[in-house]
Amino acid sequence: MAERTVRAAKYREEDYRYAAAKVAAMSCELIPDQRMTDLVRARDAADVMSRIAEYGFDSHDAGYEASLTAYLAARYELLLSFCPSTPLARLCRMRYDCNNLKSAIKCRAGGRDAAPLMIRCGIIPADDIIAAAEKNDFSVFSDVLPNMAPAAAMASDAIEKSGNSRTVDSLIDRACFADMRAAARETGIREVMMLLERKTDETNLLTAARVLRLRDAGMRRAVFDDSVISGGKIDMAKLRDADSMGALADLAAGAGYSDAAVALRGAGSDAASLEHVAHAFDNDFLAAVGSVTDMRLLGAYPVIGYIVSLEYEIKNLRIILSGIAAGDDRARIEERLRLA
Repeated sequence: MAERTVRAAKYREEDYRYAAAKVAAMSCELIPDQRMTDLVRARDAADVMSRIAEYGFDSHDAGYEASLTAYLAARYELLLSFCPSTPLARLCRMRYDCNNLKSAIKCRAGGRDAAPLMIRCGIIPADDIIAAAEKNDFSVFSDVLPNMAPAAAMASDAIEKSGNSRTVDSLIDRACFADMRAAARETGIREVMMLLERKTDETNLLTAARVLRLRDAGMRRAVFDDSVISGGKIDMAKLRDADSMGALADLAAGAGYSDAAVALRGAGSDAASLEHVAHAFDNDFLAAVGSVTDMRLLGAYPVIGYIVSLEYEIKNLRIILSGIAAGDDRARIEERLRLA
């Protein structure tokens, strides 16, 4: 499947004057890190939702996940209403379309209801994705998701023939990053493209770290080839052939990802170590965003900073709420938080 070429737009700082002012006000509504840490000590999920009501989160009859996604969707809709470069907000929403396409296709193949698995804050309404999966026709999304729409059709056909859900994930994940790259280029903002490149590299590094748990080198390469995403600056062939955490750390360091390299060098290949690596990668990405946006109050940079902070706010709330529901140790939940 060929990736559509999109010419980069011209970025003009003055176009974001109104958006920067609006986002400054919206940023004041984000939950501060200290308040987020305090939520870890809440009695239960209901207590968490009660405490965050002042930040605009409404309890939902369908549960806390529905409350979080409804809030996130509303924030993005507001961003899209005044942001002059809609691709800037769109590219972050595309991963929810990615999730929804994968879930709808797998559920159709398995004869299950996809509705409970939908994250209702993508660009495409979740019910439209379910309907498209039922008809096995995703062409209606081609203008908005030019890579994911044909990938979804391929994935739907593939799972019908093989029953292998991994093919669905690999096809649509790759297409999602391709659509995000196109949206990043459309913004004309060099730092957005650099941040997406960094996220791509860290995704591939984490994939390479996970496949190291497979003892057979041929199997490791096959699984990696099935999952790797193009668009990063680390040589994919070198990632594919890396045979230790140390080798991955060298590749990360060579690409300029020093914090990621430290995390990889000190990690084992067990699940707990890989969770720590993923945590370190998130912190590294947050630091990279901070280096781009901190003290830059004009142009698109406040919008970029807000979008990333919003995403991690929701991620932290999910960590807290799911951890409390599972009865996890509160100190362990606090360790998992992604805080700037």
